[in-house]
Amino acid sequence: MRIVTAAEMREVERRANIEYGINERDLMESAAKSMVMTMAKEIAPERTAVFCGPGNNGGDGLAAARILKEFGHDVDVILSIPSSALKGEPLTQYRRTVESGVKVISPDDKAYERTLASEEEFDAILDCLLGTGAQGPPKGEIARLIEWIDSAQSYVLSADVPSGVECDSGCAHGVYVHAYRTVTFGLPKPFLFQNEGVFASGGWSVGDIGLPEELTESAGSALLLDKEWFFRTSPDRDSNANKRSAGVVLVVAGSDRFPGAAVLTAKGAYRAGAGLVVVAGVESVCAAVSSHLPECPLVRLSEANAVDSVLEAAQEADAVCIGPGLGRSDSVKKFLDEVLPKIDKPTVVDADALYFVAAGATLPKACVLTPHEGEAARLLQTTAKEVRSNRFNAARSLAQKFARPALLKGQNTLIADQSLLYVCPKGNQILATGGTGDVLTGIIGALLSMGNPPAVAAAFGAYWHGSAAESLTARFPVKYGAIASDVANELATAIATEMNAFVDELLAGDSKLDEDDQFDEFEDYDEEVFNERDN
Repeated sequence: MRIVTAAEMREVERRANIEYGINERDLMESAAKSMVMTMAKEIAPERTAVFCGPGNNGGDGLAAARILKEFGHDVDVILSIPSSALKGEPLTQYRRTVESGVKVISPDDKAYERTLASEEEFDAILDCLLGTGAQGPPKGEIARLIEWIDSAQSYVLSADVPSGVECDSGCAHGVYVHAYRTVTFGLPKPFLFQNEGVFASGGWSVGDIGLPEELTESAGSALLLDKEWFFRTSPDRDSNANKRSAGVVLVVAGSDRFPGAAVLTAKGAYRAGAGLVVVAGVESVCAAVSSHLPECPLVRLSEANAVDSVLEAAQEADAVCIGPGLGRSDSVKKFLDEVLPKIDKPTVVDADALYFVAAGATLPKACVLTPHEGEAARLLQTTAKEVRSNRFNAARSLAQKFARPALLKGQNTLIADQSLLYVCPKGNQILATGGTGDVLTGIIGALLSMGNPPAVAAAFGAYWHGSAAESLTARFPVKYGAIASDVANELATAIATEMNAFVDELLAGDSKLDEDDQFDEFEDYDEEVFNERDN
């Protein structure tokens, strides 16, 4: 499923109107229906308040209030502006809503302050104050109403985006709604995956507003990874495979201080399906690997032979992982300056190798960068706070600056290449422990060794890595206590679980009632409303 910015969504809606005759009212009615249907699945409120702003988001709310009223619900609408200030389609929806008998209160009504001061609670609130075009902190009456919503002990459903949260960055610069559920219309938006938007949205779903698949399947330049993508991209191993045809990975990692980095990277590669994992490291690294992974051939490095030995071993490999635990000494800098530009195999560049890339080291021609936010800040010559303020932009900037795919670690890991951004929703707090990034490096290395393009290998690796963390929660329900080796060891179980779940969903799809079949009354309502409109 594609993820679109506010501007990209406007373009989809513009094309829907020009190419398919789907106008603003069609979209507004469909958005209202999707909100009501979502709420009906989760709560049966006795009394609902719909808070509406001046724009199309408010128009969606007014239409939803009318639908609720016509199905017997007790519903009030609270406008943030006088009704005389409404324009365009929101004004049309206001008139139709009033005609349907819904009580609509605006700031110039005597009952307005009394309603807001009332101690009587609404069972449910629809937040339709601000939409995807809102920027900066909410002000005036809208800010006041957001505070009111947030103080209410009610079920809160936000329309398209929680009010106060910016659509593209997910940032909230002032007060904002904390929703129980967000129904975002047509396609997911970036706020669902970064900054305050992640927490403000609560559970989220995509509301069908009748946009043609031809438009939604090609919209924007970001892709949300899911079980179907994972299933269709999943690697396999031929029945006649051998250790070399299955993929050979060279791991250049570890140091006297961090010998385990090489162990974890190699284990990640093996558990992800590499046929052979060769580790190149100093004597203490080789001793650690030999003790924990006797399956690994070793290339013992000294300062005198390191460059030639690694380049020679790389010639025999299908992919290279370089950087975890190497350290940042002058000798490591000299080694990487000589080795990195001469590696001619697909490479994962991670950790300490990224430190020296930020200092000017030349990258291999075919590689993927895998920084966390601090490393990304160093690579982009900015701050971690700035990276965090818009992770989508940061991931894209990395890919553009270095002309290589980049994986930005963190909640909702992002993988960017020159044309597409993959958003990985998998993972949890289990990954917040030392060494899990090394395991991810090994997983991606294994996928590269099987012939996957760097961006795809990184995206698949991130999804698989996150799935393993989620799989571990059955044994670590508090989401801590697992270690990096546990994540590597869980990979086989996780991929089987994800693939089986997708097959089960396919099989269940044939027998599952369509959403509209579960709400026949809304189908009847649609026909009635649109006939009335057309007449």
